[in-house]
Amino acid sequence: MINWRSLQLQSLNKKSSIYFLNIFLKIYLANINAYFLYYLRFNTYFEYDVSIYYIPI
Repeated sequence: MINWRSLQLQSLNKKSSIYFLNIFLKIYLANINAYFLYYLRFNTYFEYDVSIYYIPI
């Protein structure tokens, strides 16, 4: 579980919302990446062609 409160406090301590956005973006991209990997593996198992839908980040 991600402690969003501590991330926000870190952001305030550094006087930078960019710092918080940077962390959020990294987490977001990691989740999207994991989702695509799962999505590809799931569809490959059922022998679907998902190459059209897969957009690498």
